[in-house]
Amino acid sequence: MVELPTDDEIDRFADFLIDRLPRATRVAQRVTGSFDLAEDAVAMAIDHLIKRYARGGRFPSLPSELEAYVMTTVRNAALRMLKTERARVLAESQATIDALRTNAGVSSEVRRLLNHIPDLPVNEYLPVLMVDLWGFTLKETAEALGCGISTVADRKARAHRRLRDWMMGVPVR
Repeated sequence: MVELPTDDEIDRFADFLIDRLPRATRVAQRVTGSFDLAEDAVAMAIDHLIKRYARGGRFPSLPSELEAYVMTTVRNAALRMLKTERARVLAESQATIDALRTNAGVSSEVRRLLNHIPDLPVNEYLPVLMVDLWGFTLKETAEALGCGISTVADRKARAHRRLRDWMMGVPVR
């Protein structure tokens, strides 16, 4: 049978985690690219760790190993948040495409263009949708996709070139 920790032990463990908050936030921020997502990921990870400790979960015994374990947990929480954020963005983008496709007032050329957007690689069509159709800034798009602003701008420019070439009938290489 697992011996549950006392309230004092749980408090000491929580203090240990609080001492590591700045580093954990930096780790999560490097993974997510967003301070807001990083804070949420750290809060989620610390909540998980404290609950697991209170239930008598096993942890590494050496402080350095425990700190590495905490940082890995934070990193995994940040990756989970990015995954759910990306899924949300994909669902919204598909809903926008579907709504624009059914719009009766759209010209045939615009409809052809909209029908071709889903054929773009995912990493290119999301910036096109978010910036050009939804009105997001490059910074907001970069935070949502978990990449840099210049990366979003490059992907958007590549997608615009592909769409332009496709509309002009240039064969795809």
